[in-house]
Amino acid sequence: RQRRKRPVSDPLPLRHDKPSNVSLLLESQLAVTNSHKQKNNPIGSKVTSTICCSLNMKQNHSRIIILCVTLALLLLEVLLPMNNELQIITGTRLGRCHIVEDVLGRGSFGTVAKCQNMHTNSTEAVKVNGSAPMFMDLAFKEISFLKRLRCLDADTCNIVKWNGYFFHKQSICMTFEVLDQSLKAYLEERGSPGLPAAEIRPVLHQLVTALAHIHSIGVLHLDLKPDNVMVVDCTQQPVRVKIIDFGLAGLLSEVKVGERRGTPSYMAPEMMLAAPFDETFDMWSLGVIAAELAMGWMRTPMFFCRQKNKRPLWRLKSREEFHPGHHSDQQSLLSLIKSMLHLDAGQRVKAREALQHPFFAPGVQHKEDEQTVDLIDEVRGDQAQTVDPIDEPIGVQHPAPSVSTTLREKDRRSINVKRSFKTQKP
Repeated sequence: RQRRKRPVSDPLPLRHDKPSNVSLLLESQLAVTNSHKQKNNPIGSKVTSTICCSLNMKQNHSRIIILCVTLALLLLEVLLPMNNELQIITGTRLGRCHIVEDVLGRGSFGTVAKCQNMHTNSTEAVKVNGSAPMFMDLAFKEISFLKRLRCLDADTCNIVKWNGYFFHKQSICMTFEVLDQSLKAYLEERGSPGLPAAEIRPVLHQLVTALAHIHSIGVLHLDLKPDNVMVVDCTQQPVRVKIIDFGLAGLLSEVKVGERRGTPSYMAPEMMLAAPFDETFDMWSLGVIAAELAMGWMRTPMFFCRQKNKRPLWRLKSREEFHPGHHSDQQSLLSLIKSMLHLDAGQRVKAREALQHPFFAPGVQHKEDEQTVDLIDEVRGDQAQTVDPIDEPIGVQHPAPSVSTTLREKDRRSINVKRSFKTQKP
């Protein structure tokens, strides 16, 4: 019996499978992704086509493979920069008249580049913020605070000089004066375990002066840390510093209880406890910076660097690492740090009050005694023996002993014992 053949033009019956939860989830994710997709994004088009193909496939194992590839592409899209325009390259033009000479740094909020202003023929630091809505809001907020700070003299008040802003495609660019490097980088290059009080004094005085002026117009910085303190010129002594980055600043009259700003290592306890805070919040952050300058290490380093060892290794300081200073200077610095790090915000010192601290007393510059012996010399017993000027002629120099005085006493006792044995009669 001859079997009737189906015409070639007749389509095969479609198989209507019940969509799975994964398919529905990907369809909804696809709709959300397409709404936020950039126009010139090749990864987005690949993700879209891959998801559509995976939803129409019949074999389950092939569908699972395609879905895994899709999720991997989505993860790559998240990890890639949100805006290709932020990839600042040396030699490119920002805006109308800024030529990029060097990239100073890249952060989560944008890029800082050293540019040549062709209009004024000057070098400026340009901060290019991201074009995402969150970054745009932060940029406009920082500009509003920079406008408030224009009533202060940048050099006298030790704050960065702001020149203005312009737009580069969809990003906001703010121009500042060019400074040397951050205080954190300066300390890392020094590599010394803490700075002497004579070097800490001008740095703290400039920062306290800056906070006093900033607080006088009702502005709080709320993110003071060594990264946001710039050294004007590393070769200049004493070191001049300026405060930068007012992106997280706030008004004293508009602070909200419970909000958290800044870096956790430099946050005051009242913010961690969601308690009311005022201008003494910045003084706590400055107290942490002062402690780091004195000790040479960060109070909570886990927030800033990766440590191979979980426990710190302690060692004795060498002779060169000791900073010979007067005891009064060290005690005065310790008193200032304690007043800044008071747990009670009501009893914590304010910026104007800190300027009257004895550590900043005018004309207090102690001369270091060149003949002062360090503590390590006393422990090792490297002091020369004192001689009677009547018994010894003038001009006789005695070399420093190579062993400690403790060992000399032991040698004397052993010699006396030997003599006593020799003098005894059998």
